[in-house]
Amino acid sequence: MIDRDVMAVDASISFQRDVNRVSNFNNEHYEMLRRKHGSFRLLLGRIHRWNTFCTYLSENIAVKVCCHDNEMTDLHKCNNDFLTLKKTVEELFSVDAEKRKKAESVLQESLKCPGFVRVLLRACLSADFSVSARQLAAISLKNFIKSSWISDLEGSTQIGEEDKIYIRDSIVEAMVNSSPLVKKQLTEAICFIGKYDFPSNWKSLLDALVKCIESGDLSIVNSALVTAEQLFRRYSTESKSEKLWREIKYVLDNFADPLTKLFTSLTSKVSGEEMKHFDNGCTMQIYETFVDTVKIFYHLNFQDLPEYFEDHLDEWMGGFKVLLELKNVYSCPEIGNLKMSFCAQICDNLAMFSEKYEEEFFNHVMNFVKIVSQQLLSVSAEEKYDEFLSKGIDFLATVCGKPPYKLLFENGEILSQISECIVLPSLELRACDVDNFENSPNDYVLFDLEGSVAESRRRSACNFISAVCKQFSDTVEPMFTLHLHNLLVQYSEDPAENWSRKSIAINLLLAICCRGTTQKATISPILNVNEFFLTQLKLVFESALGNALLKADILKFLILFRTEIPKPTFVNILPTVRNLLCHDSAVLRIYSAILLEKLLIGKRQFKVLIFNDLQVQLYGNYNLNDCLICFLGGPVAVLELSDMAGSYKIIFENLLKALELPDTAHCEYVMRCFMRLIETIFSLGADAVREYFNTIAMKIYSLITSPGPPMFNHLLCESMCLLIRLCGPTDNFNAEDILFPIFQQILQSESNYLLPWVFQMLALLLNRRTDEAQIPPVYMVLLPHLLNPEVWSNPVNLPSVTHLLTVYMRVNSGELSKEDYLIKVLTIFQRLVFSKSFDENGMRLMNAFIDYGLRNHVDMYLDDILRVVFKRQQENQTYKFSRMFVLLICHMVVRFGAMAALARIENIQNGLFGNIVEKLFIAKSYTFKRSEDAMIFIYGVLQLLYCCIEFKINGVYSKYTVDLLQMVHASFHKHSEIIFVSTEGVHNAIDEDMVSNVLYHADVIEFHIPGTENFAKLYTHAIGQMLRDAALKDAVESFLSRLTEQERELLRMMSLR
Repeated sequence: MIDRDVMAVDASISFQRDVNRVSNFNNEHYEMLRRKHGSFRLLLGRIHRWNTFCTYLSENIAVKVCCHDNEMTDLHKCNNDFLTLKKTVEELFSVDAEKRKKAESVLQESLKCPGFVRVLLRACLSADFSVSARQLAAISLKNFIKSSWISDLEGSTQIGEEDKIYIRDSIVEAMVNSSPLVKKQLTEAICFIGKYDFPSNWKSLLDALVKCIESGDLSIVNSALVTAEQLFRRYSTESKSEKLWREIKYVLDNFADPLTKLFTSLTSKVSGEEMKHFDNGCTMQIYETFVDTVKIFYHLNFQDLPEYFEDHLDEWMGGFKVLLELKNVYSCPEIGNLKMSFCAQICDNLAMFSEKYEEEFFNHVMNFVKIVSQQLLSVSAEEKYDEFLSKGIDFLATVCGKPPYKLLFENGEILSQISECIVLPSLELRACDVDNFENSPNDYVLFDLEGSVAESRRRSACNFISAVCKQFSDTVEPMFTLHLHNLLVQYSEDPAENWSRKSIAINLLLAICCRGTTQKATISPILNVNEFFLTQLKLVFESALGNALLKADILKFLILFRTEIPKPTFVNILPTVRNLLCHDSAVLRIYSAILLEKLLIGKRQFKVLIFNDLQVQLYGNYNLNDCLICFLGGPVAVLELSDMAGSYKIIFENLLKALELPDTAHCEYVMRCFMRLIETIFSLGADAVREYFNTIAMKIYSLITSPGPPMFNHLLCESMCLLIRLCGPTDNFNAEDILFPIFQQILQSESNYLLPWVFQMLALLLNRRTDEAQIPPVYMVLLPHLLNPEVWSNPVNLPSVTHLLTVYMRVNSGELSKEDYLIKVLTIFQRLVFSKSFDENGMRLMNAFIDYGLRNHVDMYLDDILRVVFKRQQENQTYKFSRMFVLLICHMVVRFGAMAALARIENIQNGLFGNIVEKLFIAKSYTFKRSEDAMIFIYGVLQLLYCCIEFKINGVYSKYTVDLLQMVHASFHKHSEIIFVSTEGVHNAIDEDMVSNVLYHADVIEFHIPGTENFAKLYTHAIGQMLRDAALKDAVESFLSRLTEQERELLRMMSLR
């Protein structure tokens, strides 16, 4: 037992003596003891080994301590909780499934009890628990903190403030003194709490970490550094903000100096004679310290170069030089791996400084280029060097690609040496690359095509070649071109044996030709891409005997150069590509699916969809950048439906075969291609895809027991949504018969991640029912379950279940307007509307209630609804909620008529409507993501202006009329791309008839203009009618006078459409 434990137990013995002298323990005695011994809670906080002290307490003390808030803490109960937890955790490892399930339930219930998190933290350190049990306790604590630390929808948390204070005060010391498995979980918990509480509510965290760093004990130092690195990691990923910079400033003020002192102290040790006397364990601890120290330095310097580190830059760069040149004299492989790890992290820092801080780093660049190059030449082709080699090459590529450093490489010798000795050899295929291709296809795709964060020699070499070709094309292109020619000659001498030569040639060619780091980079003029494919690659690609990895490289060539290769070439090789979808090689299946998906959405050209050339030219003179999409259809696909007339069924079948094969059964690329193909053939109707409906439904059913990756699940369910749209309820096909048994299984299982998709698919199915008589009874049976609070307690469900409930209101408002259902809906609304994160869902519920609810029910509850909305607006005003508030008023205008809506608001408070117009309508400029929202907004405001005498001449609100017209005009043009362009696209079908449905249910049509389905015509006709209204003419003319000539001409032309 360490000294602090002895002190704690001695203190407890003294405490026990004083307690034994008191027969009737009360508050006065507590105060006496508190003054002498300090707060008992603080006493407990000083205990290092909880189990030692608690065992002592259970044997010797039976008292109750009154705290300041009169809470009674029963020491026996505390110890009993600990023993109960121990028993529960033991049962969690039981082979008996019933015992495990019961133990899980007990643990979940216990977590809800105040103070139980303290017991869990005790368990993480207790020697009474096995290693696995301590780890389980730590995992439970971490997960509970993640789920309960922040406020829920109602603004409350399951963890009380006292428990939060205790955790913040105790968890760092617990983490430092815990075992490695527990340490990892507690570190995650600290970082999660820090995300929300640091530094404003947890200033002691940084003090505790600094204290650990200054302790001199490397095991404690490393624990603190690991935590600090994870805590600061987001500084290098988040966008700049004032809040983030304030936090970084606070960290720098308190942490930069201790970190620098630690780094310089350790670098001086490893560079001196003292290092020779360190054993393997001590060396490993020092190297682990370097890994995290260098990572933290990266995070703290990423946003901007702090003044402190600028002043101490020579110390850090000197330390980096020492570490890069450090000789590995140890036989222990772990030490070698750690050295390569911190050297790779140093290269990351060097690349960042050369990219972001050119002036400050300029004097160090050439020195580090030489050092890194020398170190790269010394490493072998073993995988353990991949991270260092790839990041070292990335640093060299960054330097070569920056114009300020161009003069350093003018003579070309350094570039030639780096290219010939380091970069070109890194393009070679190794046995591990081939093994990865065959046995880990998904990892290979991430390395080769997707730009994985994992390190890849070949990809880094390609990045270097692209960078130097961009800056020094005259110097290096002849060398690379000669090397490319030699590779192709070697392949031609023996294609079967030297197939890897052509694979290297393809990757070298891609690197030479793609000038830049993005796929939109320019293409080098030295190559005719299509000619190279036809002469060098096409024969191999179409051969049945070609090497699979070489074919994968050719597919990558086609993917990256798809915009440079003419359409006839792709049409010609389409049979080969579709056959590769079910090839034995998983990588070929994936790459062919990626190529097809890219070809179906690839950009070729624009074509005018709506207006003629004169109108496009006229509007373009006014606002080309903002409104081009209004008149130009989306990009035309490389492959269109006409190009696949005889192929799409074969492609469907091969994609489904791929989904049954190993390594692609849950492949998101294959599923995305399947979804894109459905979109492409959408115009063919249900007959084209009905045969695949049952297969996709069964794939969804299989997710219940065998979940796929999140993106695969998403694409699979998205594909089913498209099929529902195509194959919805018809005379000879009923999708509900296939899907409802699956939905029932999902609802009864624990597959909660599928619930949002179930709700979305239900909404799609129900939305197709236009007549109440056609609605199957099963939907009404499901309705009570949708109103269950548990469904609405999961934030993931809210968007989809909200939409489903709005569909219920539209198709069968009478059923949902029953008193017990309606009260539940209003309760849900009130709960959501006061949540800053989910208020939009609550407002959408009320929009639907106003649009479709029975008139007598709407009249009964509308005033209460408005009061709730006004209260939320006053207490916590946000742009998002103000926008939804304005939209709610527009829905009222559409449903009841302008005058009636105005009267309802004025009944709440006289003059309230004027304040709303001034503070919400005119003072803000709203952007709506949904086309139906923009249309309702424009229609509602126009109806207010046209029908309310208050907005006409001498009216109470006439002073706002011109401003409202300008606001409508601005909104009309801001949303013109979603108003002009048809919403018939595959993703907008759920709400495409929403506006016409709202108008159909309106009680009063005050503002009917022929062609209201065309909002361009509605807008221009509304302006025309207002001009003919004597009471509005002056305001409209004043509005028109503020428009430019092009805007007025555009209005005139739209009125003629």
